[in-house]
Amino acid sequence: MEPKYTVYCHTHIASGRRYVGVTKHTMMHRWNQHVSQAGSSKGGRWHFPNAIRKYGKDAFEHDVIGVYDTLEEANEIEQKKIDEWDLRNPEKGFNLAKGGKHKPHPFKNPWDRPEYREKLDAIAKARWQDSEYRKKAEAAAKARWQDPECREKYMAAAKARWESPEYRAKASAASKKTWSDPDRKASLSASMSEEWKNPSLRERLSVSLKKKWQDSEYRATVSASSKEVMSRSDVKAKLRQASLGKKASAETRTRVSAASKQRWQDPDYRAKMGEIAKSRWEDPEYRNRQIEDKRAYKPSMQALANQHAAQSTPEHRARQSEATKQVWNRPGFKERQSEAHKGKSPSLATREKLRLSSGKFEMDGDTIVAKLCRKHGRVSGNDFRVRKVDGDKIMVVCLKCSREYDRRRSSKRDSLAVL
Repeated sequence: MEPKYTVYCHTHIASGRRYVGVTKHTMMHRWNQHVSQAGSSKGGRWHFPNAIRKYGKDAFEHDVIGVYDTLEEANEIEQKKIDEWDLRNPEKGFNLAKGGKHKPHPFKNPWDRPEYREKLDAIAKARWQDSEYRKKAEAAAKARWQDPECREKYMAAAKARWESPEYRAKASAASKKTWSDPDRKASLSASMSEEWKNPSLRERLSVSLKKKWQDSEYRATVSASSKEVMSRSDVKAKLRQASLGKKASAETRTRVSAASKQRWQDPDYRAKMGEIAKSRWEDPEYRNRQIEDKRAYKPSMQALANQHAAQSTPEHRARQSEATKQVWNRPGFKERQSEAHKGKSPSLATREKLRLSSGKFEMDGDTIVAKLCRKHGRVSGNDFRVRKVDGDKIMVVCLKCSREYDRRRSSKRDSLAVL
């Protein structure tokens, strides 16, 4: 966006003398430059800086004459006002020139030059190696952050910057560039790991996050942002790809498991999660997404069933049986399971699974001791699994060949028919 040009007027209150000028910045930004130049040894010794030094910056008032799209318009107005108010007369004004001769600055922003940025970056890095300088800088930053007005100003400026798509794209590109460098990535990772070992730092962050999370507006903002990001298919694909083949350490799994168990001991937390799950399922979009995800995973589930069928050897079943016995023989395990299931009625699918795994399939008092598969003939109940129970129809799968069978509830002895 092209800059706009401001024609301004600084007036000495006591004498009424004026100074008119042009700037592409704000009027007060240019005034602060005048004040800074007047206090400098190189600020000049002509009328206007002399008056600022003599009377002080508070002895002047400031007015914007107009803001113009082009420098030509601003030059014309400046020259007109200097002539109209006779500001080149020392008794009426501080201007020396007749005005209207401003030209665009020939120099560009030095930050656009890579060599300039590299030079300042090297100076900053060398300065940061000094421990005393680093301590002073950290202390000054903490002191500024303790000031509510300063903190509010920084946060408002950061929010305003982040609303710009160009700024977000630039920040994202810079972050990707930093983390794509293996050496830089290793250095940052090691530094963050070392910092995280400090218990006081973890405690401060925990307290800060908990305090933030008490704010309902903050929670709503984070939730909306998270939902917006996670609804994108490319983000989900990246996360899924990044998690493939990665396993958490035993210590991490133990810690996460303990924290999860502790949360679920709280009745209020369980009730809250139950309400959240119900409200989610009432959303048609969420329900459809879940159904589509299950359909997408069906091939992998079929591959898993084939793998189980291939592993269903007598040796494998013996090992599984031995492992199950060891679990049930643990002290207190049976009691805990009994207490957890007390008063709970197993679902129809669970009951049918139990009947199949026992080698018997009870139907209205009738019993089928063995199951028939067109390929394998008579097989034991351990080689069948319930796939679906729908009304009076029961779908089962043979784990040896992955064939699906259905069985309708009947009082007659009837073999299983291939679909």
